[in-house]
Amino acid sequence: MRMVDISEQDVLKAMKAMQGYIDITPRDFKEIYRAAYALAVERIKTSMKAVDLMTSPVHSVNFSMSLLETAELLAEKKISGAPVVD
Repeated sequence: MRMVDISEQDVLKAMKAMQGYIDITPRDFKEIYRAAYALAVERIKTSMKAVDLMTSPVHSVNFSMSLLETAELLAEKKISGAPVVD
């Protein structure tokens, strides 16, 4: 996942939009945000399993299938992706 770079101006505007004013610098906030974001990503990566995301039955695509065949299979099954198998 690519993190969006937040400017100090973005942070100041966000802080001013909140009721009351948080007494930290934009640099401090960005550091806290980056750390919290990284922790959230790690938590999601380690807590979710394939079974939580995948549907059954699993439809796979053979590595030798053409792009057109693959697109037709995905459309037919009404799915957005499939594992590629050898």
